[in-house]
Amino acid sequence: MLLVSNMEPEAIRALIAPDAVTADLQVGDFMDTDTGLLIERKAVPDLLASLGDGRLFDQAMRMVSVSETPVILIHGSLLPDKDNNVVANGATTRWSYWSVMMALVSVQLGGVAVVIVPDRCLEETVEKLRAWARKPQHRLNSKPRGMWLKPARDIEVMSLIAGGLTRAQAIIDKYSSVINAVVNINSWGSIDGVGKKTIENAKEILGISDSVVIPMLDAIHTRHIGHAKHAGRAKRAGHPK
Repeated sequence: MLLVSNMEPEAIRALIAPDAVTADLQVGDFMDTDTGLLIERKAVPDLLASLGDGRLFDQAMRMVSVSETPVILIHGSLLPDKDNNVVANGATTRWSYWSVMMALVSVQLGGVAVVIVPDRCLEETVEKLRAWARKPQHRLNSKPRGMWLKPARDIEVMSLIAGGLTRAQAIIDKYSSVINAVVNINSWGSIDGVGKKTIENAKEILGISDSVVIPMLDAIHTRHIGHAKHAGRAKRAGHPK
């Protein structure tokens, strides 16, 4: 039996799983009760948003805690431009393409498979994943997974925001957490190696200005204390959830 989250948009439910049973899933968007397959669906814009506020790593940790076959299914167009900035569904962003790719590698090493497909392949991919999950010989031997994700999370998230691990480490060393760092984003210039351009790029990535830093922090804090999936979430296809 396939369960679909009641938070999924009707259009997505109709496309992927018209005969699925709607359920209040606390983790993931689709669950195959016969195999334990757990799928978290992410449109490309939501992927970037969830990297920016740390939800991706929170969700990955929760997924490995409840399923032996967790998959994050990303759909849309995610390509690099000539400067290796992410082009998301045709729109150029400030995100580093390789930073995003390495973050996804980190998630996979933590125990969650990542699949990226065009929008048109979304329905078929879910079908293929369900078929794959019925064949346990295709899986690697199970091992403890995901335990490193929590301590690594702040550095991983900050590296995406600040544009590199060296700057991220310096910022986290000074402010202890992503939340404190964003509160003090205007004073990052006091850190060696962090200049005005880094601050401007970070603000653009986060979608904040001086007037909305604190409200944005409230949202991050809510997600980081365990409500990453359902706290104030109004999930729509192609929009942050």
